Amino acid sequence: MSKGERGCTGSHLALWRQCAKRDDPSKPMLILEDDATLWDRSGVCFPELCHRLILAVEQMYDVTTEPVMLYVGGEVVSWRDQRRVVVEGPPVMKLREAEYLWQTSSYIIWPAAAKELLSHLPVDSPTDCYISKLVLEGRITAVVACPALSEQRDPYEKGDIKHTNIYNWEEQKVEKAK
Repeated sequence: MSKGERGCTGSHLALWRQCAKRDDPSKPMLILEDDATLWDRSGVCFPELCHRLILAVEQMYDVTTEPVMLYVGGEVVSWRDQRRVVVEGPPVMKLREAEYLWQTSSYIIWPAAAKELLSHLPVDSPTDCYISKLVLEGRITAVVACPALSEQRDPYEKGDIKHTNIYNWEEQKVEKAK
């Protein structure tokens, strides 16, 4: 990993450790990187939209025991299934499970997921690849908000961290199927 990726990973690890120590396993943590751009949709503020999505995820999963992450931004490479859960609006949003995704600029994590991420240390790749591998293996459930509420500002062209994303999710998908 590049120096920037190691620094970024260290920041995520510190937040996962804080989240994992929470007394209330139902209390999620919003993690935003410094280059996350938040969207204002239909005059509804970002915290209100996140709150509605959190409630929907908590109705779908037992977040106190299941390792679930809610991505409010990210780049999905492959979806796990065609199931979509509609979150009433305005604006109307949808939730879907990703099979493989990139970027960790903006997500919500519950203590059970933080503990699961920490149980597979050391992080041996950029943070998004590390998480994506665990999602692909079925150890973490990645639920994605559609449309995204956030995006990573200039993630590859002008970002401040040199990316070394070489993880080949297609190979891992084939290996998993064997």
